[in-house]
Amino acid sequence: MRPIALILALSPALPGLAACSDAGSTPVAAADGAQASANDDASAPAEAVAAWQRELLDLAFDLAAQFPLNPHHKDRGRAEEVVVLACLDLDAPELALEYNARVSNWRRGAGYADISAYMVEQGMVERGEVDADRIADYLAEARRIAPTAEGWRKDRILAKVARAYALQGLDAQVAQVASGISAIEASRVTEAYAGRVDAAGARRQVQAIDALVNTATLEEVRGALDACVALHARFYEDEALRGEIEASIMDNIHKVPLDMRIEVLYALADNELERDAAERAIARLDTAAEWRGSAHWPAEYGTPLAAGEAARRYLAGDTKEGLALFAAARADYERDVEAGILVDFFRREALLPLAEAYLHAGLRDRAVETYREAVIESGKNANARPRTDDMVAVMCSMAANGVEPDEALLERIHATADAIRETWAKRDAQ
Repeated sequence: MRPIALILALSPALPGLAACSDAGSTPVAAADGAQASANDDASAPAEAVAAWQRELLDLAFDLAAQFPLNPHHKDRGRAEEVVVLACLDLDAPELALEYNARVSNWRRGAGYADISAYMVEQGMVERGEVDADRIADYLAEARRIAPTAEGWRKDRILAKVARAYALQGLDAQVAQVASGISAIEASRVTEAYAGRVDAAGARRQVQAIDALVNTATLEEVRGALDACVALHARFYEDEALRGEIEASIMDNIHKVPLDMRIEVLYALADNELERDAAERAIARLDTAAEWRGSAHWPAEYGTPLAAGEAARRYLAGDTKEGLALFAAARADYERDVEAGILVDFFRREALLPLAEAYLHAGLRDRAVETYREAVIESGKNANARPRTDDMVAVMCSMAANGVEPDEALLERIHATADAIRETWAKRDAQ
């Protein structure tokens, strides 16, 4: 199957798009205003970013920029992108634009597309907060950057651009931009159509998914499942349609790996928790728990999965089981650390999701202490590369989730950042 096929099948405006998709991609001129300052748009809303959050984000971006471009240009761009995305989590797209203009590689193009999609999804054009021409400029700039990247990187930019077009209902542009991109990137576009269909269109989409996934790649199946989860949320109150969507998901979920299946069930449980359907959410989590228990997970994978279930059970009212699962997730982490299985290089990958899960459940004190531990562990590795990645991720998570460090923790953060800078400076002096 061509990657574009699934996108076209999910589009509400399917007729005529296939011809557009084969027409090739038209080069787009650079947009003069794409890197304009947020202050250039008088309608841009004020963004409530606290001084301490800006301090953490500035420090994170500064640390990301410590990566020398040679040979760490990939690491640097990836870390810089983390800061941009944290700004979107903070509902601060103008601040995201400010950082994004300084991203050092092709991810700057991906950033413009992500920010554009955010502005559309949040209804900023409809409210007069952002001019539609501005979004068009950002997407044009992303398309200008795309040919400077190679392989999947180019496809990543174009897929994000296509998603932003899909959110705006610009289906001809979607078909043009997405033509020829890889399956793994095309799958990023599919869920964007869920918010644009009526019930009849949703049924057609589910039928199209059921027909296509039999010959689809793993990435296309995951994209189709994500689209179904979005449809599940949109049409949750339509019991009959919700049942059809759930049946499609469960019929196709075994075509993806176990961790992905569990994540899809968590997403369905989230839809149910948002609608006070706690019993349905717990039943969903029971299935996820059965699947999770069928395999042995190293802590960097198992702790986040267990913590994710724990937070959702806690929110569903099963507080006793939720707390027990949190304790088990923590015990698994400590077991692997003590056994020397979970080296410091991977500890942040377990601790950060655990902290975020505590926060999601409203257990703020436990979240703060877990963030504190993540900062300490992030400073242990002698190699500046993982330390930089870890500290950028931790600071961005704290900023995005509203966890203000106390004086002692902030001092520790700055001391760790200074040590990382010193390590990079010594390397550069050699």
